[in-house]
Amino acid sequence: SEAMLSAATDLNLESRVPDRVALWRLRQSNPLRKGQGGRKKLDIEEARSLVLITCYLAKQHQELIRRAVGLLEQMAENNREPHQAALLGDYIDAFCNTYQERMEEDEQISTDLLTNLALKLLVDLLFYSAPGGHRRLWLALIDRSTKF
Repeated sequence: SEAMLSAATDLNLESRVPDRVALWRLRQSNPLRKGQGGRKKLDIEEARSLVLITCYLAKQHQELIRRAVGLLEQMAENNREPHQAALLGDYIDAFCNTYQERMEEDEQISTDLLTNLALKLLVDLLFYSAPGGHRRLWLALIDRSTKF
């Protein structure tokens, strides 16, 4: 939360994400997130702000993301499981725990599916941390929304 609020300030998005409560409300708009009522759909400017913040934070952590993706490639080349590398194992554990804690599922999602999702999103973050990443993420979200 602190990093997102700080990023909002750095990006001059305080009017969209002024405090923790506003950030919590934006997060609650996700229909897959656990929580009670009060959800509303994001407006375009709120969604745009979250995309800009996400890409800004990814760019700040680009070196770590790049290192993790490189390690993932090495593990695949050596036919080893990603969780056998400490950096990837810690990331996968944190992702899976956070996902299961915060997201609703009709049925329990398997660890393998969560691991695959975590690794896919890690690779995606590498692209979103690059110049023009916010545009890539925005287009991916629009593309995904037209499929539903």
